[in-house]
Amino acid sequence: MRPQASITRFGEMTMAGKSDSQILQDRTDVIMGIVNERCAYYRANPHRFAEEYLGLALKLFQKILIWVKRIWSLFLQLYVRYYTQGVR
Repeated sequence: MRPQASITRFGEMTMAGKSDSQILQDRTDVIMGIVNERCAYYRANPHRFAEEYLGLALKLFQKILIWVKRIWSLFLQLYVRYYTQGVR
């Protein structure tokens, strides 16, 4: 047997026995639970955050570098580009 629903002045459905503030708190709890799950997932997998959320296409070495940066706090990454110009 389902409890009777009523319409609030904002046009939302409320279940009998719950006030608007309780329903709002329940919704907030559900949303924050989802946010906490996604936050924990992306903190554990930063390369997936870059691929899925930011839409970047990462190569294997980039995934490894992101993983190493997450593991070791004192990580130094040097970029060296060798560019030669012809002798004039």
